[in-house]
Amino acid sequence: MMGSSSPHNQRTVRLEKRNRLRNSSSLTSSNAFRTSNHSASSSNANATRYTPVASTIFSKSAVAADAAAACPRARTRRNNLDHRSFVADDMLGMTRYDVTRKENTKKRSNNKKRRPRLQKSRGFSRFSQSRAPRRTNAAEQRSPIAPLVLCAAAQRQGTRVAVVVISVAISLYWHRAAAASLRFALTTKMAARVTKALRALKSIQHSRALSTEAAAAASKANHSGYCFELSDEQKEYQNLARKFAREEILPKAAHYDRTGEFPWDIVKKAFEVGLMNLSIPAKYGGPDLKSFEVCLCIEEFAHACSGICLALTGSELGQTPVILSGTEEQKKKYLGRLTEEPLLAAYCVTEPSAGSDVASIKTRAERKGDKWVINGQKMWITNGGVANWYFVLARSNPDPKCPTSKAFTAFIVERDTPGVTPGRKEWNMGQRASDTRGVTFEDVVVPEENVLMKEGDGFKVAMGTFDRTRTPVAAGATGVAQRCLDEATKYSLERKTFGQPICMHQAVQFLLAEMAMGVEVSRLAWMRAAFESDQGRRNSYYASIAKALASDVANKCATEAVQIFGGNGFNSDYPVEKLMRDAKIYQIYEGTSQIQRLIIGRELLGRYQ
Repeated sequence: MMGSSSPHNQRTVRLEKRNRLRNSSSLTSSNAFRTSNHSASSSNANATRYTPVASTIFSKSAVAADAAAACPRARTRRNNLDHRSFVADDMLGMTRYDVTRKENTKKRSNNKKRRPRLQKSRGFSRFSQSRAPRRTNAAEQRSPIAPLVLCAAAQRQGTRVAVVVISVAISLYWHRAAAASLRFALTTKMAARVTKALRALKSIQHSRALSTEAAAAASKANHSGYCFELSDEQKEYQNLARKFAREEILPKAAHYDRTGEFPWDIVKKAFEVGLMNLSIPAKYGGPDLKSFEVCLCIEEFAHACSGICLALTGSELGQTPVILSGTEEQKKKYLGRLTEEPLLAAYCVTEPSAGSDVASIKTRAERKGDKWVINGQKMWITNGGVANWYFVLARSNPDPKCPTSKAFTAFIVERDTPGVTPGRKEWNMGQRASDTRGVTFEDVVVPEENVLMKEGDGFKVAMGTFDRTRTPVAAGATGVAQRCLDEATKYSLERKTFGQPICMHQAVQFLLAEMAMGVEVSRLAWMRAAFESDQGRRNSYYASIAKALASDVANKCATEAVQIFGGNGFNSDYPVEKLMRDAKIYQIYEGTSQIQRLIIGRELLGRYQ
């Protein structure tokens, strides 16, 4: 019959039609591709008119013809819309070019052609927003035949295959080959399917863009200024110190506070797990922790018991002058000794008549040949009766007019040296587990090799030590303040008045809020001071701020904790009265709070003079 044809003939007609369309699209795309390359390569660098690369491929005539042939809606859109953009290009997440029809020419003051308006679309774009002509690279100069073949092979497949095809085209040939593939797909009446695929692809690209931005932001955060996230190593030491404090220190804190005994059993256990002598360099057998990590551990120890904390870490004060100023032989001999067995060191500077006023020290050191003879008395020495060796500061120049910076010399004195006599243990208000005594030096002979730095540099050594050790003191005070806040908060949740927990009363909440603010600021203060110390910078300013602030906060938090406990807080069966007694010494030792303010003021004025 004339009105029908065999299946074989129908198939032949379809194949011929498909081949004609394929050849037509390939030729058009290749010509457009060559035209764009030619215009890009021959463009003048001083040209003021910018012709986008995509506008040569998605030209007005080519897009309109292909879209009209593929989709009837495109013809309607072409006839009805004066201001339009090619929808597929926007779906790809690329730069969109809006071509405005020049119908109203009366509003224009000249006859120059209006160039396409460039708008930034959502999603990522392969185009920069600059006005300079864009150069093509080697990847863009490839023939678009391969993606066309891929698109033809996927013509009868589902949306997932179309997404893969377009993704491969974009990754291998950038947007040009993808555009050619899209035009071919539209020509072969895959408009609906490819549009759906492109929408899915756009969502994938948008998700990738968001994940890339998040990763970039995280990477930038890791390398920007202050970081409030501890490293893995810091977390390990903090967790180890916290576990040790909760299991070994806290259960025995009340016992050592009542008896005043030195906690040798805890010291030995801390030595076994590596929580002693934290600042000693690795080459001498120590953990070689920085100031920041040391402070993390000290805060955890002090949270459990500041007295036992001082017993464990008070040796750091005696070690620091040797770490900072000792010779290689001195470090090997005295620091190495502390890492071989649980031994302690002490720092002997304070005297009965000279505390914060270091310049008034009366202990004398006289040179006799190649040796020195020390005579004097020290007071309030931490680890005074249990130390293996002492750091001793003595006046070596008897001239009262000699500058303080040159009048003193620092020594290392062995505990078993003849003439060294520790006094009785002092029974203090707080931190009773710490061994605090006076030490008398009577005709104590010290060899020249035990002088730190050189004669007359003792004051410099002592002050450099304070800059290093005041930050850990601030960390200990912060630990006490945190414990006060923890105890007061838990008690306020349990204690009830007027039919409800006392934490529901605004007056109590205000007390807790003030305590919390103080704890957080104190922690930030010692962290800044420790950071400055670890950077190798002089940190007198920040160390004094941290020490003064944290000491005051610890005492305020202890007072408020007792107030929240009420009558129970005044009783020794509850922990806050001990915390209040322990907190006071932080405002006194290693420089009183008033001395810290003098240092802060001096350093501050020095910055402006």
